[in-house]
Amino acid sequence: MYVSPISNNKYNYSFQANRRIINNESGKLLYRTTTYFFRHDIDWRRLSKVLFYKYKDISKVNVFCHACSNGMEPYSFVIQMLEQNTKDARKFFPVIAKDLDAKNIEMAQKGFLNIDESDFYEIKCHTRGYCTPYFDLMKSQDGNYFMTLKPKKYLNEKVHFEQGDILEDIDKMPKSNTILFCRNFWPYLDIKKQELLAQKLGNHFDSSSLVIIGDFDEKYFTDHILRQHGFYELAAIPRVYCKKNS
Repeated sequence: MYVSPISNNKYNYSFQANRRIINNESGKLLYRTTTYFFRHDIDWRRLSKVLFYKYKDISKVNVFCHACSNGMEPYSFVIQMLEQNTKDARKFFPVIAKDLDAKNIEMAQKGFLNIDESDFYEIKCHTRGYCTPYFDLMKSQDGNYFMTLKPKKYLNEKVHFEQGDILEDIDKMPKSNTILFCRNFWPYLDIKKQELLAQKLGNHFDSSSLVIIGDFDEKYFTDHILRQHGFYELAAIPRVYCKKNS
């Protein structure tokens, strides 16, 4: 994940696939790119049920995933929606997945995903043990990982990857029937940018749209900032926020 424009040739990268650590010239941590399949701070099955119910009468739902890293999170979403209801899931695709970090997007577009055993376990749990419809499985060239996955066309075509700055992109998103994953990067923003982001979200979206954050964000009171700008947390599922009716 990446939250502010940084010139790649000015900074030192510790490259570990989805575990990069990005520091500035002084060695200060700017952010980590850590990501997983089916991260535990969202109940993915319940989320899919909530979304199918909320948008049952809507023909097209716009889904954006910012700070998408190398793509594991948007792929998790797509897989869960397909597993829940293959036919009705189509209206949620394609997912527009963005990250400001050029390396993250490059990895996502190449599509070779190094995973741990825990990732493989989560994928199997969410696909009833049949992950091969979604991925080709390969031996990892990196001894730090359990294996490498290559998303098949059936999965890959449902996510579009590109660079993007969330603060610039919000105004371009549809105001209605939009789901925005903006998870686990808020604490890397300074407080002014956090306030600006929440303000832009509150001013732009109507009550038919949802904003989804992560547990890392909650630890730094992102939920309070969203509430200050007109959002409330859904009772049905934690960390999913909706704009109050005006």
